[in-house]
Amino acid sequence: MQRSQLTRALRWPPLHFALGGVLLFVGAAAFGPAGETAPGAGDARLILVEEARVAALRARHEGRTGLPVDAHTERSLVARFVEEEILYREALRRGLATDNPAVVGRMRQKLEFLGEGHGEPLDDENVLRQAAELGLGDEDLVLRNMFVRNMRLLLAREGDREPTTEELESYFASHGDEFLRPARVSWRHVFLDEDERGDRLASDADGLLARLRSRAPTSADAEALGDPFVAGGEFHGKTRRQVTARFGSAFAAAVLELPEREWSGPFASPFGLHLVFVEERIDAHVAPLEEVRDRVVLAWRRQRRDRHLERSLAELRSRYEVVYESGGRRDGGAG
Repeated sequence: MQRSQLTRALRWPPLHFALGGVLLFVGAAAFGPAGETAPGAGDARLILVEEARVAALRARHEGRTGLPVDAHTERSLVARFVEEEILYREALRRGLATDNPAVVGRMRQKLEFLGEGHGEPLDDENVLRQAAELGLGDEDLVLRNMFVRNMRLLLAREGDREPTTEELESYFASHGDEFLRPARVSWRHVFLDEDERGDRLASDADGLLARLRSRAPTSADAEALGDPFVAGGEFHGKTRRQVTARFGSAFAAAVLELPEREWSGPFASPFGLHLVFVEERIDAHVAPLEEVRDRVVLAWRRQRRDRHLERSLAELRSRYEVVYESGGRRDGGAG
């Protein structure tokens, strides 16, 4: 093996884990991606933020947003880079690369793309060894992002558990608006088709509304007074969104405000005019806890995971020092 190939093999973190724990600790200072020069061989807790890195972060942000990077944005970009670098190193430190099918699979694909995978099928160890010799793991953003993402998930779930009854009730009491049941309306209508009635549409609607109010016909009789409507004459327990999807926002807003048990209208929709009789309207309300218990548990656990992740990240940042090439040295929590 040539010297340059050996160097690449020894500095590729996933190979360290695949080949054994000894290389993990010996190569701790090389955990950063290629181009991140560690300040010292034994300084695995130091992160060097080079000027070239900061320039690359600025350029990437400007290219993505089209906006110039001010001082506040630059600090945020650097802080995010530092956090991801910490997560990346911690993921490797915890052995998330060991026996990872995604790592082996990605390296196998790269070898095949380069024509290095012909002949006898390679076992996983030889896939990793050849990939390291060729430097295929250097600056692999896909692997890096995978380790960062998995480390976030691991940290978030470390404190996961089921809530107690008291915790669940307390969360529900303070977040009831998250479990609001939308207003619903049940109604029937008499439809007047604009294509069928033409210039008579408005006058027919007024006359028919007067008849409906005076006669109070049954549902079937009332529907027979109008024109056929493809979706029928009755609608039960519909939300504003559901009514809007079929009849339009103006129609839905009107129907949800109508008094119950009387004929009203006419109301326009994309189809024509409608005379509406509201059978029942249920106002928006918070559902009882027992009806939405599963949703409340999921929401409580999501909040707990988020808080645990925040605390864990703060603890990890406190273990690292960040050195800026432009000058200065601070802990990993500094932005």
